Amino acid sequence: SSDLIIEAPASHKTACGLSSLLIGQDPSDIAGLWQRMYYGSLYYGRRGAAVHAMSGIDIALWDIAGQVEGQPIHALLGGMKRERIRAYASTLMPETPDEARRVVMAQLEAGFTAVKLGWGPLGRDAELDVALVKAAREAGGDGYDLMVDIGKGWTDVEEAIRRSKRIQAYRPY
Repeated sequence: SSDLIIEAPASHKTACGLSSLLIGQDPSDIAGLWQRMYYGSLYYGRRGAAVHAMSGIDIALWDIAGQVEGQPIHALLGGMKRERIRAYASTLMPETPDEARRVVMAQLEAGFTAVKLGWGPLGRDAELDVALVKAAREAGGDGYDLMVDIGKGWTDVEEAIRRSKRIQAYRPY
């Protein structure tokens, strides 16, 4: 868990919890602190939960910098690039085609123009994968972008290619 990664006691300079690397340091040195955390997390991982914890700390450091400067974080990162962005709905793929239809319709009725459905039952059965994607597409028609996140459900390359070709007809984004 992130708490353990942050609070782990130090055993030497490249194996210590993130808090021991950060306490007493200058919080305005965001890039330097990132490097310090990255180097100090060598033995327990530079991916997964460790990077998630580092990311949370990095966001908090940017928030501190923004408060100190009285500026929104985007101003500190080079300024706002756009006034608006398109949002999409993201939820787990339901277990049945009927549920997939209901979920898509609810998201479109909420005003989304794109929906991502992922993980859940995807990968268990090729026929179900196709039926779920087909139902999701049919529910909203061609007027929205449908995204499908397989979520590591397809672990065999050849099977992934076969299933991708089968769902291609339903125009995943």
